[in-house]
Amino acid sequence: MRTKMNNFSTIPTFHFQDQEVACHFTKLNQYQHLKDNLSQPPRFTTLRCNTLKENAGEILKKVNSELTATKSGHSFKAALHPVLTDLIVITNSGPVHREPVSKEVIVDRLCGMAVLRGSDVFASGLLAMSPSICRGDKVSLYVDLSSTCLRGSLPPYKFKKVYLGNGTSHFNRHEVFSSSTTLSGIGISVEEPLYISPKLNNFLPDLVFPQNLPSCICAHVLDPQPGETVLDMCAAPGGKTCHIGTLMQNSGVLIALDKAKKKMDTLKSNLLKSGCTIAQVYYQDASKSVQDGSSNGCIYLFYIC
Repeated sequence: MRTKMNNFSTIPTFHFQDQEVACHFTKLNQYQHLKDNLSQPPRFTTLRCNTLKENAGEILKKVNSELTATKSGHSFKAALHPVLTDLIVITNSGPVHREPVSKEVIVDRLCGMAVLRGSDVFASGLLAMSPSICRGDKVSLYVDLSSTCLRGSLPPYKFKKVYLGNGTSHFNRHEVFSSSTTLSGIGISVEEPLYISPKLNNFLPDLVFPQNLPSCICAHVLDPQPGETVLDMCAAPGGKTCHIGTLMQNSGVLIALDKAKKKMDTLKSNLLKSGCTIAQVYYQDASKSVQDGSSNGCIYLFYIC
């Protein structure tokens, strides 16, 4: 699959690289439906409740209270999912028409996707900026679709870029690209996004975990019970692992393996934050963890990718 977007476009065009796949979905009369949905960010933001700390109903009240108190200029209303009762759903909206300004900031694809989901831009995600940008300036955000933008590049930009909305710069260009100090924190506050979603940075971190709906479904399909033994063979960064521990009500054994050493600290941090105390974390390639022989008892193998 591939998406294409033109400058200043709010809705990308979409096509399959494999024509056989395209023909298959065309015959099923599903091609246009796929194009419409895969060309836009999700219509809902989903938050998984940490029911080890509090019941979902009480967490929902706090989420709505926090959304009301947020001075974003946008109105959001959260509700519990009708089937997955530990999941809170918030309706997003857009696209909204925005007028680009002359001062430009370039970000990479991952950062661009986060902006489309309601995030601000952190200083570490800034790839390029117009030379005249100062603190407090209104800027237009673009994503580099070609992945060829070099850090600190100056316009004119020849790569394919797509407009994401407008925001306010927290740094001038020199601070970002010429300073010997590593910057942290928010680099661009996005006040005029194309798609309206709640900003979730440090949003009730002990009570909710932002997680896409398909990821939330995984642990419910597994249906782990208190007292059981579960092996998570690809655990980092830990969202689904924490969910498993929550559904087990912190009773039993949860073994969490991952071969990505850089992600282990995030996995441990998420488990600690969630209050999951039954997890045993190991830096280990699960595909090389099988040992010949039989053992008594039962274990779930839950491969998460």
